Amino acid sequence: MTVGEIKKLCPVMPFFFYCVSFFKEYDKKIGTSLVCLPGGKIMKIRGIKKELLILLLELGKNSHPNEFVALLREQDGIIEEMNMLPGTVAGENSASLIFDMMPLDTHLAGSAHSHPNGVLHPSNADVNFFPRSGRFHFIIGYPYRDSDWKCFTADGTACTMEVIT
Repeated sequence: MTVGEIKKLCPVMPFFFYCVSFFKEYDKKIGTSLVCLPGGKIMKIRGIKKELLILLLELGKNSHPNEFVALLREQDGIIEEMNMLPGTVAGENSASLIFDMMPLDTHLAGSAHSHPNGVLHPSNADVNFFPRSGRFHFIIGYPYRDSDWKCFTADGTACTMEVIT
Protein backbone atom coordinates (compact mmCIF):
# COMPACT_ATOMS: atom_id res chain seq x y z
CA MET A 1 0.00 0.00 0.00
CA THR A 2 1.37 3.41 -0.95
CA VAL A 3 1.33 6.55 1.20
CA GLY A 4 -1.15 8.01 -1.32
CA GLU A 5 -3.54 5.10 -0.72
CA ILE A 6 -3.18 5.53 3.04
CA LYS A 7 -3.96 9.25 2.76
CA LYS A 8 -7.20 8.48 0.93
CA LEU A 9 -8.31 6.36 3.89
CA CYS A 10 -7.79 9.23 6.36
CA PRO A 11 -10.77 11.59 6.57
CA VAL A 12 -10.07 15.30 6.23
CA MET A 13 -11.26 16.75 9.52
CA PRO A 14 -10.52 19.97 11.45
CA PHE A 15 -9.60 17.96 14.55
CA PHE A 16 -7.23 15.09 15.21
CA PHE A 17 -8.47 11.76 13.88
CA TYR A 18 -6.81 8.41 14.43
CA CYS A 19 -7.34 5.59 12.00
CA VAL A 20 -6.79 3.12 14.82
CA SER A 21 -8.00 -0.18 13.40
CA PHE A 22 -6.50 0.45 9.97
CA PHE A 23 -3.12 1.51 11.32
CA LYS A 24 -3.03 -1.35 13.83
CA GLU A 25 -3.08 -3.80 10.92
CA TYR A 26 -0.74 -1.65 8.81
CA ASP A 27 1.76 -1.31 11.69
CA LYS A 28 1.96 -5.13 11.90
CA LYS A 29 2.81 -5.37 8.21
CA ILE A 30 5.49 -2.69 7.95
CA GLY A 31 6.73 -2.39 11.54
CA THR A 32 6.26 1.34 11.91
CA SER A 33 3.90 3.64 13.76
CA LEU A 34 1.70 5.95 11.71
CA VAL A 35 -0.85 8.57 12.66
CA CYS A 36 -3.36 10.19 10.32
CA LEU A 37 -3.46 14.00 10.57
CA PRO A 38 -5.98 16.55 9.29
CA GLY A 39 -5.68 17.05 5.55
CA GLY A 40 -4.69 13.43 5.04
CA LYS A 41 -1.08 13.96 6.14
CA ILE A 42 0.70 11.02 7.72
CA MET A 43 2.83 11.36 10.86
CA LYS A 44 5.35 8.60 11.41
CA ILE A 45 6.38 8.18 15.04
CA ARG A 46 9.98 6.97 15.14
CA GLY A 47 10.50 6.94 18.91
CA ILE A 48 10.67 8.83 22.18
CA LYS A 49 13.58 11.03 23.26
CA LYS A 50 15.62 9.48 26.04
CA GLU A 51 15.61 12.77 27.99
CA LEU A 52 11.80 12.80 28.01
CA LEU A 53 11.62 9.16 29.13
CA ILE A 54 14.03 9.93 32.00
CA LEU A 55 11.87 12.92 32.94
CA LEU A 56 8.72 10.73 32.95
CA LEU A 57 10.45 8.16 35.20
CA GLU A 58 11.52 10.95 37.58
CA LEU A 59 8.02 12.41 37.56
CA GLY A 60 6.64 9.00 38.53
CA LYS A 61 9.18 8.67 41.33
CA ASN A 62 8.50 12.20 42.63
CA SER A 63 4.70 11.72 42.47
CA HIS A 64 4.79 8.35 44.26
CA PRO A 65 2.59 7.07 45.90
CA ASN A 66 0.23 9.13 43.71
CA GLU A 67 -0.18 8.72 39.97
CA PHE A 68 0.60 11.41 37.43
CA VAL A 69 -0.76 11.97 33.92
CA ALA A 70 0.64 14.06 31.09
CA LEU A 71 0.09 14.50 27.36
CA LEU A 72 2.92 13.81 24.91
CA ARG A 73 3.79 15.82 21.83
CA GLU A 74 5.90 14.88 18.84
CA GLN A 75 8.08 16.94 16.56
CA ASP A 76 9.31 15.47 13.28
CA GLY A 77 8.18 11.99 14.34
CA ILE A 78 9.94 11.98 17.72
CA ILE A 79 7.99 12.22 20.97
CA GLU A 80 9.98 14.88 22.76
CA GLU A 81 7.72 17.02 24.92
CA MET A 82 5.09 16.62 27.63
CA ASN A 83 2.24 18.86 28.72
CA MET A 84 0.66 18.76 32.15
CA LEU A 85 -2.82 20.22 31.93
CA PRO A 86 -4.36 22.65 34.41
CA GLY A 87 -6.98 20.98 36.58
CA THR A 88 -5.31 17.56 36.57
CA VAL A 89 -6.32 15.51 39.62
CA ALA A 90 -4.04 12.77 40.93
CA GLY A 91 -4.39 10.24 43.74
CA GLU A 92 -3.05 6.85 44.79
CA ASN A 93 -5.43 4.94 42.51
CA SER A 94 -5.95 7.22 39.54
CA ALA A 95 -5.07 10.42 37.75
CA SER A 96 -7.42 12.31 35.48
CA LEU A 97 -7.35 15.39 33.36
CA ILE A 98 -10.01 17.72 32.08
CA PHE A 99 -10.38 17.09 28.35
CA ASP A 100 -11.62 20.64 27.79
CA MET A 101 -8.12 21.79 28.77
CA MET A 102 -6.46 19.73 26.02
CA PRO A 103 -4.80 21.84 23.36
CA LEU A 104 -6.09 21.48 19.81
CA ASP A 105 -2.79 20.25 18.53
CA THR A 106 -1.87 18.15 15.53
CA HIS A 107 1.38 17.18 17.25
CA LEU A 108 -0.36 15.34 20.12
CA ALA A 109 1.11 11.84 20.08
CA GLY A 110 -0.41 10.34 23.22
CA SER A 111 -0.09 10.27 26.97
CA ALA A 112 2.02 9.07 29.87
CA HIS A 113 0.93 8.15 33.34
CA SER A 114 2.27 6.22 36.28
CA HIS A 115 1.18 3.06 38.03
CA PRO A 116 2.60 3.32 41.57
CA ASN A 117 1.74 -0.38 42.11
CA GLY A 118 4.32 -1.28 39.42
CA VAL A 119 1.84 -3.04 37.10
CA LEU A 120 2.89 -2.21 33.54
CA HIS A 121 -0.42 -3.09 31.95
CA PRO A 122 -3.36 -0.78 31.19
CA SER A 123 -6.47 -0.96 33.34
CA ASN A 124 -9.95 -0.80 31.83
CA ALA A 125 -10.03 2.90 32.72
CA ASP A 126 -6.72 3.38 30.84
CA VAL A 127 -8.07 1.63 27.74
CA ASN A 128 -11.11 3.94 27.81
CA PHE A 129 -8.83 6.99 28.20
CA PHE A 130 -6.25 6.14 25.54
CA PRO A 131 -8.27 6.79 22.34
CA ARG A 132 -9.27 10.24 23.61
CA SER A 133 -5.69 11.42 24.04
CA GLY A 134 -3.59 10.17 21.16
CA ARG A 135 -2.09 7.10 19.55
CA PHE A 136 0.75 6.05 21.90
CA HIS A 137 0.53 5.73 25.66
CA PHE A 138 3.31 5.14 28.15
CA ILE A 139 2.78 3.53 31.52
CA ILE A 140 5.59 4.28 33.97
CA GLY A 141 5.77 1.89 36.95
CA TYR A 142 7.32 1.57 40.36
CA PRO A 143 10.27 1.46 41.15
CA TYR A 144 10.80 3.79 38.16
CA ARG A 145 14.04 2.32 36.80
CA ASP A 146 15.08 2.71 33.14
CA SER A 147 13.21 -0.50 32.26
CA ASP A 148 10.03 0.23 34.24
CA TRP A 149 7.86 1.44 31.38
CA LYS A 150 5.82 0.12 28.47
CA CYS A 151 4.18 1.69 25.46
CA PHE A 152 0.66 0.86 24.27
CA THR A 153 -1.46 1.78 21.27
CA ALA A 154 -4.82 3.50 21.64
CA ASP A 155 -6.63 0.15 21.92
CA GLY A 156 -4.38 -1.01 24.80
CA THR A 157 -2.13 -3.31 22.76
CA ALA A 158 1.52 -3.34 23.85
CA CYS A 159 3.88 -1.96 21.21
CA THR A 160 7.58 -1.28 20.90
CA MET A 161 8.89 2.26 20.94
CA GLU A 162 12.50 3.12 20.17
CA VAL A 163 14.32 5.29 22.71
CA ILE A 164 16.22 7.94 20.79
CA THR A 165 19.39 9.38 22.33
